[in-house]
Amino acid sequence: MAYASVVSLAQTLEQLNSRIPAFHDDSSKRSYHQEKLTFLVGKFRHALNEAEDIIELKICEIHERGSLSGIEKASEDLLASLLPLVEKIELIRKELVLSLETCTSHGHDIESADDHFKTRESMLGSPSRSSFNTNAVVGLDDDLEKIIERLLGSSSERKVVAITGMGGIGKTILAKKAYDHRQVRCRFDIHAWVTVSREYGMRRLLLSLVCCIPGMTDKFLEKTEDKLAELLYRRVKDRRYLIVVDDIWSTEVWDNVTRCFPDDNNGSRIILTSRLKDVATYANPDSPLHEMGVLSLDDSWKLLSIKVFEANDLCPSELEVIGKQIAEKCGGLPLAILVVAGHLSKIARRRESWIIVAKTLSSVVANDPDKCLGVLGMSYNYLPNHLKPCFLSMGAFPEDFEIKARTLIQVWVAEGF
Repeated sequence: MAYASVVSLAQTLEQLNSRIPAFHDDSSKRSYHQEKLTFLVGKFRHALNEAEDIIELKICEIHERGSLSGIEKASEDLLASLLPLVEKIELIRKELVLSLETCTSHGHDIESADDHFKTRESMLGSPSRSSFNTNAVVGLDDDLEKIIERLLGSSSERKVVAITGMGGIGKTILAKKAYDHRQVRCRFDIHAWVTVSREYGMRRLLLSLVCCIPGMTDKFLEKTEDKLAELLYRRVKDRRYLIVVDDIWSTEVWDNVTRCFPDDNNGSRIILTSRLKDVATYANPDSPLHEMGVLSLDDSWKLLSIKVFEANDLCPSELEVIGKQIAEKCGGLPLAILVVAGHLSKIARRRESWIIVAKTLSSVVANDPDKCLGVLGMSYNYLPNHLKPCFLSMGAFPEDFEIKARTLIQVWVAEGF
């Protein structure tokens, strides 16, 4: 068994080594960032070759020793020898992802900086192109009204509007609806959105914010983190801005980000979303938090039925009872409802099929304290086998990273899919 595992790993490394050039050669260009990618790909390939050499030596030792105890000893030696290399490969992989992120996020391999700004701004500012469509705001009307009222308030001080609640409850959807609201858009001179996530890079956050500001050129890409922070501060100085800091997990991030946004007593606003109340309170000590609650059963069923049957199509009477049971099992979490609705919309509209989903959902929710994570896992389990490896390629990108379709396709090509 140990021998088979070693051989399998050797073959995997050999395949990775042969596929990396396919990804690199397809996107290489004469630019600073592409040269850096070329260098990193070379380091990555060299590390893989080192691992392959170690494995080949251990395979020879296993052949020579023959006995079960000898095989186990060789396997232990192999793990000890590979551990430093695995750590090295992981560090290079993270650096590759960051470099790829810089290229793809700021248009170096696809579009000009101006084109990128237009693409990003239309994505963030246009409800018709946003994944957070109108249907997803069911049950959030009162919340939205309160957030807009605070954003448009008469206070000239810079105000922080903090939205809190458990994962999947709709914090980002609510922030997006407020950010896109017509009156809100007209009120502010500058609009910018940055998603932080649990694992963040300060330089990436600053680049994302700077990229949202009109008139910027790609010269800022070479600037240091401190220079980017200074540049951002100067560009928003004396202008009324609306900044969204989405999915923040630590007070340290808030301290680093907020220093870039001066309080010029002109009515600027910052929307912050976090599932951690202590972080939200730290950023917003002088104003009450906006704590979101789960959807009611009626709103849960309304959202589920709209997503499955669309606005102009009624739910068949034989599915309504089981449909409401499914909606209830989602615990009032919009994300869970949307994921389940996506699955229901693709299967046969038969009561038997929906009963199976209800039973599966009951098991997932009972065994997983994070309902949304469990429901997302269920969605993955329902994927056809030939699509599961493609979905797992998403793990190569950081959390909440905006993945361009062409970039993902290149990764699939590199993996041989």
